[in-house]
Amino acid sequence: MASNIENLAEKADKSSTESIYDRNWCDMPADIKLECIGKMELKERLSLRCTAKAERSLVDSKKMHLIECTFGEYWIGFSSKNEHFFAEKFKDQEAWLNLMQYILKFGVFDKIIFRRGVEELVNTCFLGYFSQLIPAKNIEIGPFNMTTVINILQKFKDDAESISLNSLIQTETLDAILQYSHIKNASYCQIKSLGRSEDIQKIAQMWIDEDSKIGTTFQITCDRNYSFELFPTHFADRIVSQTEKRIRIRTNNPAKHILVELEHQSEEVVVVILVCRFYRLMVISADMKESEYDDDNEERMRKMAPEWFDWGYDSDGEYED
Repeated sequence: MASNIENLAEKADKSSTESIYDRNWCDMPADIKLECIGKMELKERLSLRCTAKAERSLVDSKKMHLIECTFGEYWIGFSSKNEHFFAEKFKDQEAWLNLMQYILKFGVFDKIIFRRGVEELVNTCFLGYFSQLIPAKNIEIGPFNMTTVINILQKFKDDAESISLNSLIQTETLDAILQYSHIKNASYCQIKSLGRSEDIQKIAQMWIDEDSKIGTTFQITCDRNYSFELFPTHFADRIVSQTEKRIRIRTNNPAKHILVELEHQSEEVVVVILVCRFYRLMVISADMKESEYDDDNEERMRKMAPEWFDWGYDSDGEYED
């Protein structure tokens, strides 16, 4: 509706005998109410939908934009344009589940996060009826079983800009995950893997086949048995340049290359290499120069696997017993 709330309010305040409606909420037509509901925050909407069946139907027909929403064990937090909300220690599991299901049904998310400890509730929630796929720009899924991860992804639109999966994924499961359009379409993807040497090349091959756009990024951890030297064997006829830390290959599109990086470890975090290795793949312009590569990688690694960096390491650079 083109008219904004201010114009509607001004119209309602006119003391003309030709007044279209009274000032009471119950006398307003549905389209006016919807304009008002669109300006309401979650608490106001929840209160309004408790007043009458007709109001509940109106509230539920209007989507709600949330900047960020996090589902944690026994708590839910979210922020919208004008409201920050944090609910902790719900009286009962049903109350938590009802609020979660409502938010997922009617929310439009910039970022949505599923934390550790909510897997069972998530699965129960998604047993309910969802008439439409959930829109979200950024999706972060905690350390869940892969069946749950796939169940979640299937409930969301496949146009998310970034997806972060914090579960340790076996090679066989990774094959299935890579086939989902959610992963193929995302500009950024982060996955923890117990992968083998083939996993890195599978991602690169997928990008070649899909002609993925420049800027598409994939970060993945692999176990220490992965040999970086095995990657160029599969792409021997595509190699543009190769060092100990980086391999650059051609795609079928002459304007694009794929850069594969073994994220280097500084002396302070060298212990990490004994546990896992971090790899980053990017679709880059064929014109990108080596001087333009981004070497500031420690923050990326810490964000991806904070448990390895925080364990036993203090601020003075000494490891605790």
